[in-house]
Amino acid sequence: MKALRYSLKSVLGICLMLSVFLTSCEKDKDKEPAPDLATQIAGNYAFTEIVFQGETIPADETSVKGTVKVTRATEFTVDMDFNIRQKTTNDEFMVELVKGVVASPGSGVINLYYEGKKVGEVKGNKLYINSSDGNDEPFTLVSTK
Repeated sequence: MKALRYSLKSVLGICLMLSVFLTSCEKDKDKEPAPDLATQIAGNYAFTEIVFQGETIPADETSVKGTVKVTRATEFTVDMDFNIRQKTTNDEFMVELVKGVVASPGSGVINLYYEGKKVGEVKGNKLYINSSDGNDEPFTLVSTK
């Protein structure tokens, strides 16, 4: 009788341990892996503001309008299709397809590099692209996803 009691306790204990183990394994299978950097930043961004000479100017107060389409090329690279134009004439301001932009993790941001030079970053749903105008004056184009 005593042996039977210990056997039942052992069987119940093993069943309990197996159910906990199998339940915890099931949860691990349900977790989806985090998307790669390129997938995280891919999407359509609308031009929302420009930072020029330390001043942030909303898009509706500028003479330009447009979008930036970011497409995943590989796990760590994206292609960026800029279509920023003059509001009144529709002339090109920044219209080009830039291929092979490298996405690299940073502290709370995803840094963007082109030909070894940092050209911008993505913070949350905002894309920041650093460039310069015809007079070599630097500016930052800000677009929101």
